[in-house]
Amino acid sequence: MIIVRETDRARMLEHNGIQFWIQKRWQKADGTLTPAGKKAMAIAADYKRRHANFDAAKTFTVVRETAAAVLLDCEIIVPNESQRVHARFWVPRSMINDHRFVSRKVKEVEDKFPFIGTKAVWPAQG
Repeated sequence: MIIVRETDRARMLEHNGIQFWIQKRWQKADGTLTPAGKKAMAIAADYKRRHANFDAAKTFTVVRETAAAVLLDCEIIVPNESQRVHARFWVPRSMINDHRFVSRKVKEVEDKFPFIGTKAVWPAQG
């Protein structure tokens, strides 16, 4: 287990290619983890396993690309108007494989439509 970063109260550890944060008190003096630390590591490993092959550029339609970012197209279902509209959002190239970041960007797109029940369509990953 390698310490990647550290703050006053927490550590970012890396174990078998998986990075995760723990509170410092969750790591014993001999370097082993307490049950809470092991749980944090297991959650990070599970997340990585479930989203290992995620690529937003393959999931959404790529509209435009630059050296630093990718403009993606997202289909939005607007229930009050019984229609589907398209919205676009930028994702930095460094974050294109980060499922959490892309999910936040899609949520931001949904929030731009003031209708209750507005939902973005996540195409099947191919």
